[in-house]
Amino acid sequence: MAILDGGPIYTSTGEVLQIQYAQKRADTGNTCIALKSKHGLVMLKEKPIDNNLFITESDNKILKITDEIYQMASGIETDLKYVNSQLKRELIKWKHTNEESISPEILRKYLSYNVYQHTSYFNYRVFGVNIISCIKFENEFKILTTTCDGHSLFHKASAIGKGSRLAKTEIEKLELDDMNLNDLVENGIRILYKSFDSVKDKPFDIEIGVFTSENSFIRLKKEDYKELVDKYKDFSVDGEE
Repeated sequence: MAILDGGPIYTSTGEVLQIQYAQKRADTGNTCIALKSKHGLVMLKEKPIDNNLFITESDNKILKITDEIYQMASGIETDLKYVNSQLKRELIKWKHTNEESISPEILRKYLSYNVYQHTSYFNYRVFGVNIISCIKFENEFKILTTTCDGHSLFHKASAIGKGSRLAKTEIEKLELDDMNLNDLVENGIRILYKSFDSVKDKPFDIEIGVFTSENSFIRLKKEDYKELVDKYKDFSVDGEE
């Protein structure tokens, strides 16, 4: 384990152990799902209930960069707050300097570099998060998924965290392009509960944000989707109540 104290050093097998361990942490984090169609984009974030006295809606996990860009993460979620803060400063500066809107490619460039540099320098810890960034640009919706090594790719839909394997299987069955926002929200909630293991996982609340053609971003209230939660909350990993 001493090699972990030495920074980003290759092992004899050509691996960087810091990245491997960070990725394991990210892959076991709380599940996040992003779905999009030509009508909009939906972000769903699992928020475990650690204490019944805590008001979960007071702790937003979907974080803002600009009115058109929001992020969520699985893993060490406080790492996202640092990444988000750094990225916000850099992108707002870029926007003011260039007098242009922030494009998906500019977002990917700056985000990838910020995450990657923590894999490359001594005295830096690799971020233990996978990140989903969602952006509305020129009335189109983009989903960008970033892993611990800084690798960033655009997707039609994305799932990260401990339930991502089952979630991706369910997402692949969907015809997303023509879905309206209500259908996207319902399917996202259904998939979150279907990928939930009641034996190993804690009960959870859901945080939901949506991008629409008319508006940049709206954070839904719990009462907006309470009926859907009641409908699917007893689903098992086998899809049965």
